[in-house]
Amino acid sequence: GNAYALADVTGRGRCGGLISESLKLPGRRKRFVVPPTAADDLVAGMKALCASDMPSPSLDVVEEAERIFDRHTNWWGDREDVTPLGVEVFAAHPVGYTCRYDMIARVGANDPVLPPGVVIFEKKSAKWIDENYIDGWSLDGEVLGQIMCWKPGGMEALFGPLSALVVDVVGKGKTPDCRRIVLPPTLPAVAQHERWIRWQQAEINQWRAARTYPQKFGNCFGRYGLCDEFQNCKLGLTGDV
Repeated sequence: GNAYALADVTGRGRCGGLISESLKLPGRRKRFVVPPTAADDLVAGMKALCASDMPSPSLDVVEEAERIFDRHTNWWGDREDVTPLGVEVFAAHPVGYTCRYDMIARVGANDPVLPPGVVIFEKKSAKWIDENYIDGWSLDGEVLGQIMCWKPGGMEALFGPLSALVVDVVGKGKTPDCRRIVLPPTLPAVAQHERWIRWQQAEINQWRAARTYPQKFGNCFGRYGLCDEFQNCKLGLTGDV
């Protein structure tokens, strides 16, 4: 449907992404209309680029992405009561943490799976989908950060209170499996995630003040061999930052 990409021209920050025209947005913002054929146009353009002499991704990669996208769209498109409000929307938390939401949408009362209200959608693909993979999203830093940024980043003021965060996963099998993982906005680990980020920011400020990054020589040898900075550390060329 109709959506607008927003660019803040007030000089007071940015709210990037596509935003539904139904939202009343603060400040002076330029709006760019996105045609309803945007997804098909993008795929056609990528395939044309693959056939040209210009540097481009593999056609196999583009066709695999198209296959997964089509499976997800066909699987959920006729079932869900979801109205998109924003796509690729940027948010920032005062501690210095930023995130970008794949999609923010309003779920209606007729959806068979999701709670009604405003929901964050995170779109993923995975080679394997098992119970460990599904349960692991409750401690995923990206998910925790998106919930953490919702209110301080101005998303609640723009879209309303958050009802849930949904991870939509499409498997990469011959017949892609579609799974929908619904997480509450009250995940206990969100508060701990914010505390760890504040701790890390304090560490970074300490390193800057001391102009020294703590070297951990136990990490010189990893799974893939020597660290790329091994020779620099060996010669003492990485002491100052």
